[in-house]
This record gives sequence, structure tokens and C-alpha cells, in this order.
Amino acid sequence: MHANKALAPAALQFDYSGHSQSINTIGPLVGQSGHLALYKLTIQGADNEDYLIFVGSTETGEQLESEQLHRLFTLPASLDGTEPSDLIQFDDVYQSRKEEILGGIEARYAQFFEPAMEKFDNWAGDKRKALKSNLKGLDDQLKELKK
Repeated sequence: MHANKALAPAALQFDYSGHSQSINTIGPLVGQSGHLALYKLTIQGADNEDYLIFVGSTETGEQLESEQLHRLFTLPASLDGTEPSDLIQFDDVYQSRKEEILGGIEARYAQFFEPAMEKFDNWAGDKRKALKSNLKGLDDQLKELKK
């Protein structure tokens, strides 16, 4: 089990030139700087699920897509050695991406639970019919005994 740990901000330099393939999603970012953050989201349930949520923007304020951020972290990187400037808060973007993940999990669970609930409803309906039939039979016997 790993403890959640806040890490100190750091300045990184990604080396796109050292990558063997062209990456279309991050090619336009070459030569730019910006801010990145990584959040860990843990969903506790029958099985614990961990998600890494990358958020970031360029120095001009353009929000980066999740795919771009994931691809950036496939590149070699080194510590820049400079102090990160003007830390950006990405709480709104994080909350939005978290909601997307939770919505996906909810949809996945619904696919599992809906058929189970339908089976349960059918079983309950069958039990209700059987009990009504049994009760009618007992009512008929009671009427017969009162005669």
C-alpha cells in the first residue's frame, strides 16, 4: 500500500529529439513551456482502481488534452534545475476529468447491475405470483371449511 504523498514542484525539460518516432499530438508543443500536474484518483470498491489524471496547459493558457499529456510522459525528461514559476491550479480541470472517469465507472457498473436487477425483478415477480396462488388456495380451503 502506497501513501499519498504531495511532491514538491519541479521544472522538467522533455527531450522530443531523443524519441525515435514522430508523435503528432505533441509535435506542435515543441519549443513551448507550460505547467503540468498529475493527480492520483483511487476508487475503492470490490476492487480498488487507481487512475492517473494528467492536466496541463501551455504558457499561453491553452489546455492540453489527456492524450498529449500521456504522450509527453513517454519522452525522456530531465530536471531543468530552475525553480518552477507561478504554479497553476488545475482543480477545475481535474474535477472535470474526475467526473468523466466516475461517469465511465458508473456506466460500467450499470452494465453489470442492470441484468442482475432484471433477473432479481423477474424472480420477485415469480415469487409474488406463487404466493398469491398459494394464498388463493388457502382462502378457498378456508371457505370450504366454513361451509
